[in-house]
Amino acid sequence: PDMAFPRMNNLSFWLYVAGTSLGVVSMFSPGGNGLAGSGVGWVLYPPLSTTEAGMSMDLAIFAVHVSGASSILGAINMITTFLNMRAPGMTLFKVPLFSWSIFVTAWLILLALPVLAGAITMLLADRNFGTTFFDP
Repeated sequence: PDMAFPRMNNLSFWLYVAGTSLGVVSMFSPGGNGLAGSGVGWVLYPPLSTTEAGMSMDLAIFAVHVSGASSILGAINMITTFLNMRAPGMTLFKVPLFSWSIFVTAWLILLALPVLAGAITMLLADRNFGTTFFDP
């Protein structure tokens, strides 16, 4: 096998496809002012994104969630593969620099994306459940 967890790799791929598809669908869904898509840009700033009308913003938030889950699964797979599936005799000091960069990037993804997921969940709660996490 090419990865430590091939089925997790497959799930990560299909979650990526689903997240990208949701992102594309959100661009053509009804948004604010009767236009298609959400008019909040790519950063989803909370004061603007909490008041944006239409289903497009919710689909974009869900697309970020699904893509983040895909990235987290891929990062877990990369870390496990790096640590457990090296060639016989290859110590950590003999691993190429590119493999180290993938390993460090996977750790950064694993540490940063749960924070993004928490913020996006708070944004979704502000939009749909009347909470005031981002109340100006």
